[in-house]
Amino acid sequence: MEQKQPKQPSSNKSLNAAMCVGAVLLIVGAAMYALLLVRSAASWMTFTGALLFGICQALQGYHGTSLTIHRLRALQTTGAILLMLAGALMVQETFMLIPIPWQYHVQWVHNNWVVLLLAGAVIELYTTHRIQHEEEKEAKKT
Repeated sequence: MEQKQPKQPSSNKSLNAAMCVGAVLLIVGAAMYALLLVRSAASWMTFTGALLFGICQALQGYHGTSLTIHRLRALQTTGAILLMLAGALMVQETFMLIPIPWQYHVQWVHNNWVVLLLAGAVIELYTTHRIQHEEEKEAKKT
């Protein structure tokens, strides 16, 4: 007996659109920040984009039974959190919203957003491709 693929609800389409908007904000904001273009706006763009991207990703969810995909989704959530932390560090570096002594600022905040952004991006890329591969493999089984 064949299983039918569920139809994609319209809310899922709007969720995908919001996720794309978040990704564009994240990328454009990080590029502007790195190129020293309007850093005050760029830091907020990156943070907002990372939040939007991460929230939309979490709302998409996975309702299957594959343990591998559930683990990859957990790893993907970690990547999204790293992207959000990178945006938060950009905002902190630009505006110093949390007053911390300069020596700690240099040690824990100054340009460390780059490491979190890179780690989050690598995790997101890896999990996206692996999840797609696992879903294709799962679809072939049925």
